[in-house]
Amino acid sequence: MSTITVPQYLNLQEDCYALHQAFKGIGCDEKRVISILGHRTQAQRLAVAHANHRQFGEILSHRLKSELHNNLERAMLLWMMDAAERDAVLLHESISGLGTKDTALIGIVCKLTPSQLYIIKQAYYNLYHRTREHAVDGDTSGNYQKLLLALLKGNRSEILGVDRQLAVHYTRQVRVDGARMKFTSMFNMRPLMLGISTEFDLVSVPSDAFPNSSGISKVVLNTTP
Repeated sequence: MSTITVPQYLNLQEDCYALHQAFKGIGCDEKRVISILGHRTQAQRLAVAHANHRQFGEILSHRLKSELHNNLERAMLLWMMDAAERDAVLLHESISGLGTKDTALIGIVCKLTPSQLYIIKQAYYNLYHRTREHAVDGDTSGNYQKLLLALLKGNRSEILGVDRQLAVHYTRQVRVDGARMKFTSMFNMRPLMLGISTEFDLVSVPSDAFPNSSGISKVVLNTTP
Protein backbone atom coordinates (compact mmCIF):
# COMPACT_ATOMS: atom_id res chain seq x y z
CA MET A 1 0.00 0.00 0.00
CA SER A 2 1.41 3.38 -0.99
CA THR A 3 1.45 6.40 1.29
CA ILE A 4 0.68 9.92 0.13
CA THR A 5 3.07 12.45 1.65
CA VAL A 6 2.24 16.08 2.32
CA PRO A 7 4.70 18.95 2.83
CA GLN A 8 5.42 19.90 6.41
CA TYR A 9 5.36 23.57 5.45
CA LEU A 10 2.99 24.87 2.79
CA ASN A 11 4.04 27.62 0.39
CA LEU A 12 0.74 28.88 -0.99
CA GLN A 13 2.32 31.24 -3.48
CA GLU A 14 4.43 28.46 -5.03
CA ASP A 15 1.45 26.11 -5.26
CA CYS A 16 -0.71 28.74 -6.92
CA TYR A 17 2.00 29.63 -9.42
CA ALA A 18 2.64 25.96 -10.23
CA LEU A 19 -1.06 25.35 -10.83
CA HIS A 20 -1.28 28.47 -12.98
CA GLN A 21 1.61 27.17 -15.09
CA ALA A 22 -0.06 23.75 -15.38
CA PHE A 23 -3.19 25.40 -16.80
CA LYS A 24 -1.35 27.57 -19.35
CA GLY A 25 -1.14 26.78 -23.03
CA ILE A 26 -2.94 24.08 -24.98
CA GLY A 27 -4.22 21.35 -22.73
CA CYS A 28 -3.46 20.89 -19.07
CA ASP A 29 -0.50 19.36 -17.30
CA GLU A 30 -2.62 16.85 -15.38
CA LYS A 31 0.34 15.16 -13.70
CA ARG A 32 1.46 18.48 -12.26
CA VAL A 33 -2.03 19.23 -10.94
CA ILE A 34 -2.20 15.79 -9.30
CA SER A 35 1.31 16.16 -7.83
CA ILE A 36 0.19 19.36 -6.08
CA LEU A 37 -3.43 18.81 -5.03
CA GLY A 38 -2.95 15.08 -4.52
CA HIS A 39 -0.26 15.74 -1.91
CA ARG A 40 -2.15 18.24 0.20
CA THR A 41 -4.55 17.74 3.08
CA GLN A 42 -8.12 18.94 2.74
CA ALA A 43 -7.35 22.05 4.78
CA GLN A 44 -4.29 22.76 2.63
CA ARG A 45 -6.27 22.36 -0.60
CA LEU A 46 -8.85 24.85 0.64
CA ALA A 47 -6.05 27.25 1.59
CA VAL A 48 -4.56 26.90 -1.91
CA ALA A 49 -7.98 27.63 -3.43
CA HIS A 50 -8.38 30.82 -1.38
CA ALA A 51 -4.83 31.95 -2.18
CA ASN A 52 -5.35 31.23 -5.88
CA HIS A 53 -8.45 33.43 -5.90
CA ARG A 54 -6.52 36.28 -4.27
CA GLN A 55 -3.51 35.89 -6.54
CA PHE A 56 -5.17 35.28 -9.92
CA GLY A 57 -8.80 36.30 -9.34
CA GLU A 58 -10.21 32.92 -10.37
CA ILE A 59 -12.12 30.19 -8.54
CA LEU A 60 -9.89 27.11 -8.55
CA SER A 61 -12.75 24.60 -8.76
CA HIS A 62 -14.11 26.39 -11.84
CA ARG A 63 -10.68 26.29 -13.50
CA LEU A 64 -10.30 22.60 -12.69
CA LYS A 65 -13.71 21.90 -14.22
CA SER A 66 -12.73 23.67 -17.44
CA GLU A 67 -9.29 22.06 -17.71
CA LEU A 68 -9.94 18.46 -16.64
CA HIS A 69 -12.29 15.79 -17.92
CA ASN A 70 -14.15 12.61 -16.97
CA ASN A 71 -13.12 10.78 -13.78
CA LEU A 72 -10.14 13.01 -13.05
CA GLU A 73 -12.34 16.10 -13.20
CA ARG A 74 -14.90 14.53 -10.86
CA ALA A 75 -12.24 13.32 -8.42
CA MET A 76 -10.51 16.71 -8.27
CA LEU A 77 -13.77 18.62 -7.79
CA LEU A 78 -14.80 16.30 -4.95
CA TRP A 79 -11.32 16.70 -3.44
CA MET A 80 -11.74 20.48 -3.36
CA MET A 81 -14.94 20.26 -1.27
CA ASP A 82 -15.11 20.01 2.48
CA ALA A 83 -16.31 16.67 3.86
CA ALA A 84 -19.95 17.70 4.41
CA GLU A 85 -20.33 19.25 0.96
CA ARG A 86 -18.70 16.22 -0.66
CA ASP A 87 -21.05 13.80 1.13
CA ALA A 88 -24.03 15.97 0.20
CA VAL A 89 -23.04 15.76 -3.48
CA LEU A 90 -22.52 11.99 -3.28
CA LEU A 91 -25.87 11.61 -1.51
CA HIS A 92 -27.57 13.63 -4.25
CA GLU A 93 -25.91 11.58 -6.98
CA SER A 94 -27.00 8.32 -5.33
CA ILE A 95 -30.69 9.24 -5.64
CA SER A 96 -30.59 11.16 -8.92
CA GLY A 97 -31.53 9.74 -12.30
CA LEU A 98 -32.97 6.30 -12.91
CA GLY A 99 -32.80 3.99 -9.93
CA THR A 100 -30.97 4.42 -6.64
CA LYS A 101 -27.27 3.78 -6.05
CA ASP A 102 -27.86 1.85 -2.84
CA THR A 103 -24.23 1.20 -1.90
CA ALA A 104 -23.34 4.90 -1.82
CA LEU A 105 -26.62 5.88 -0.15
CA ILE A 106 -26.32 3.29 2.61
CA GLY A 107 -22.63 4.05 3.10
CA ILE A 108 -23.43 7.69 3.86
CA VAL A 109 -26.65 7.28 5.85
CA CYS A 110 -25.64 4.30 8.00
CA LYS A 111 -22.00 4.95 8.81
CA LEU A 112 -21.90 8.60 9.86
CA THR A 113 -22.56 10.02 13.30
CA PRO A 114 -25.65 12.16 14.02
CA SER A 115 -23.55 15.33 14.16
CA GLN A 116 -22.00 14.53 10.76
CA LEU A 117 -25.44 13.85 9.29
CA TYR A 118 -26.68 17.19 10.63
CA ILE A 119 -23.85 19.09 8.91
CA ILE A 120 -24.56 17.21 5.68
CA LYS A 121 -28.23 18.16 6.02
CA GLN A 122 -27.28 21.84 6.00
CA ALA A 123 -24.85 21.40 3.10
CA TYR A 124 -27.44 19.50 1.05
CA TYR A 125 -30.05 22.23 1.47
CA ASN A 126 -27.54 24.96 0.58
CA LEU A 127 -26.57 23.13 -2.61
CA TYR A 128 -29.94 21.86 -3.86
CA HIS A 129 -32.53 24.04 -2.05
CA ARG A 130 -34.48 21.03 -0.82
CA THR A 131 -34.14 18.76 2.17
CA ARG A 132 -32.34 15.46 1.82
CA GLU A 133 -35.34 13.79 3.51
CA HIS A 134 -37.61 15.07 0.74
CA ALA A 135 -35.18 13.75 -1.86
CA VAL A 136 -34.87 10.30 -0.25
CA ASP A 137 -38.64 10.14 0.26
CA GLY A 138 -39.24 10.76 -3.43
CA ASP A 139 -36.72 8.19 -4.68
CA THR A 140 -37.30 5.23 -2.35
CA SER A 141 -40.31 3.33 -1.07
CA GLY A 142 -41.58 0.83 1.48
CA ASN A 143 -39.64 -0.26 4.54
CA TYR A 144 -36.36 0.68 2.88
CA GLN A 145 -37.62 4.26 2.68
CA LYS A 146 -38.79 4.21 6.31
CA LEU A 147 -35.42 2.89 7.44
CA LEU A 148 -33.42 5.55 5.60
CA LEU A 149 -35.63 8.38 6.84
CA ALA A 150 -35.36 7.10 10.43
CA LEU A 151 -31.56 6.94 10.18
CA LEU A 152 -31.39 10.44 8.70
CA LYS A 153 -33.03 11.78 11.85
CA GLY A 154 -29.80 10.89 13.65
CA ASN A 155 -31.46 9.66 16.84
CA ARG A 156 -28.59 7.40 17.86
CA SER A 157 -25.37 7.63 19.83
CA GLU A 158 -22.30 9.50 18.62
CA ILE A 159 -20.12 6.64 19.84
CA LEU A 160 -18.56 4.66 16.99
CA GLY A 161 -17.45 1.63 19.00
CA VAL A 162 -18.98 -1.81 18.47
CA ASP A 163 -19.07 -4.65 21.00
CA ARG A 164 -17.96 -7.42 18.65
CA GLN A 165 -18.83 -10.26 21.03
CA LEU A 166 -22.41 -9.04 21.35
CA ALA A 167 -22.54 -8.49 17.59
CA VAL A 168 -21.49 -12.08 16.89
CA HIS A 169 -23.86 -13.44 19.54
CA TYR A 170 -26.94 -11.59 18.29
CA THR A 171 -26.10 -12.18 14.63
CA ARG A 172 -25.87 -15.93 15.17
CA GLN A 173 -29.09 -15.86 17.15
CA VAL A 174 -30.90 -14.01 14.38
CA ARG A 175 -29.54 -16.41 11.74
CA VAL A 176 -30.70 -19.45 13.73
CA ASP A 177 -34.11 -18.05 14.67
CA GLY A 178 -34.96 -15.99 11.63
CA ALA A 179 -32.49 -16.85 8.83
CA ARG A 180 -31.80 -13.26 7.81
CA MET A 181 -35.34 -12.11 8.48
CA LYS A 182 -36.77 -9.28 6.39
CA PHE A 183 -37.26 -5.96 8.13
CA THR A 184 -41.04 -5.67 8.63
CA SER A 185 -41.72 -3.54 11.68
CA MET A 186 -38.82 -1.22 12.34
CA PHE A 187 -40.50 0.76 15.08
CA ASN A 188 -41.77 -2.24 17.03
CA MET A 189 -38.46 -4.08 16.76
CA ARG A 190 -36.52 -0.95 17.75
CA PRO A 191 -33.27 -1.75 15.94
CA LEU A 192 -30.36 0.50 16.68
CA MET A 193 -27.87 -1.47 14.63
CA LEU A 194 -28.52 -2.83 11.18
CA GLY A 195 -26.50 -5.37 9.24
CA ILE A 196 -26.74 -5.13 5.48
CA SER A 197 -26.12 -8.26 3.41
CA THR A 198 -24.94 -8.38 -0.18
CA GLU A 199 -28.58 -8.46 -1.28
CA PHE A 200 -29.38 -5.51 1.03
CA ASP A 201 -31.65 -7.64 3.23
CA LEU A 202 -31.96 -6.03 6.64
CA VAL A 203 -31.20 -7.91 9.82
CA SER A 204 -32.51 -6.47 13.09
CA VAL A 205 -30.46 -6.62 16.26
CA PRO A 206 -31.79 -5.90 19.79
CA SER A 207 -31.47 -2.24 20.71
CA ASP A 208 -29.14 -2.80 23.68
CA ALA A 209 -26.41 -4.38 21.56
CA PHE A 210 -24.71 -1.50 19.79
CA PRO A 211 -24.42 2.27 19.98
CA ASN A 212 -24.88 2.90 16.24
CA SER A 213 -24.85 1.28 12.84
CA SER A 214 -21.18 1.31 11.79
CA GLY A 215 -19.21 -1.92 11.71
CA ILE A 216 -22.02 -4.46 11.96
CA SER A 217 -22.16 -5.34 8.24
CA LYS A 218 -18.81 -7.16 8.42
CA VAL A 219 -20.01 -9.20 11.38
CA VAL A 220 -23.21 -10.20 9.59
CA LEU A 221 -21.38 -11.10 6.38
CA ASN A 222 -18.59 -13.08 8.05
CA THR A 223 -20.53 -14.97 10.74
CA THR A 224 -22.22 -18.33 10.23
CA PRO A 225 -24.44 -20.25 12.68
